[in-house]
Amino acid sequence: MEDRIKLAGENGIGLDIILYYSLRPNEKDIATQRVYWDYILSRLGKYSNVFSWEIMYTNNTQKNIIDIAGSYFKNHDPHNRPVFSSGPASDDAFMPEKSWMDISVVQTPTGNQPIYELRDWYLAVARNIYGHGKPAFNPQPGREMVDENDDPVFRRKQSWLWCASGAYWSWHSYDGCEGINEINYYSPGWQYSKPISSFFNSIPFWAMNPNYTACQIDNHELVSASLATPNRKTVITYACSTKPTAFVRNNTMTLRLHNGEYQVFFIRPADLKKIKAINISASGPNNLLEIDLPDFNDDILIMVTKK
Repeated sequence: MEDRIKLAGENGIGLDIILYYSLRPNEKDIATQRVYWDYILSRLGKYSNVFSWEIMYTNNTQKNIIDIAGSYFKNHDPHNRPVFSSGPASDDAFMPEKSWMDISVVQTPTGNQPIYELRDWYLAVARNIYGHGKPAFNPQPGREMVDENDDPVFRRKQSWLWCASGAYWSWHSYDGCEGINEINYYSPGWQYSKPISSFFNSIPFWAMNPNYTACQIDNHELVSASLATPNRKTVITYACSTKPTAFVRNNTMTLRLHNGEYQVFFIRPADLKKIKAINISASGPNNLLEIDLPDFNDDILIMVTKK
């Protein structure tokens, strides 16, 4: 395990260490498990690319021991790494009320079935877990095989909506852990993961919060999510059609911005190609700016930056 941690570190890869997967201790095992916890902290805690401690993976039947172990790692790791635990598939975070739970985690192994649609499932769950005031993360979205998440454009829309809601999102491919060594396998929509990663690495994502009024699009056939810095010097909005392969025409958006000169960029999410750029003047959030949206296929990204 240490060899793998070192190899990952040499390649700039951070790791989440899961303490329990198949082993399920309970309260009567605490004395022996503390020896294990101390050993993990001393042996693996020295590696800077160990990013977080995950107590149990997808388990919600032993909350007492999870609570005890989570508190122990929170209080005994000298480097104060994030601590969390994950539960089974759900629509909200696992044990978000615990003070030691540093990350608001949910797993949504769902796909493109009609019940799991963009507005009332993917966007709604992202907003649920962000609302607990902790970094929000979905480490297991739907996989293309077992979860039928095999529509590449629909999957792209899920990913952008999740991130534009302020939550972190991983691309869970193949059947999950199975197939991890299939180096020649490319999941449907794999080409869309690099643009989304590049874009959110290029903005102050950590300093932005969901904002429901800075940019609004009034069209029930579109789903949108926005992030903004507190001073609204940077606002991003992602909007997509609820229907597949839809050509979207004749829409407007409303901006509420503080005084100043701004640039507005309209971007194609699939490859980050700029569709259009305009300059605007704002005179305060009480003075609405109505701007025409360019026509687009499926989805569009809007980025507003103060000059």
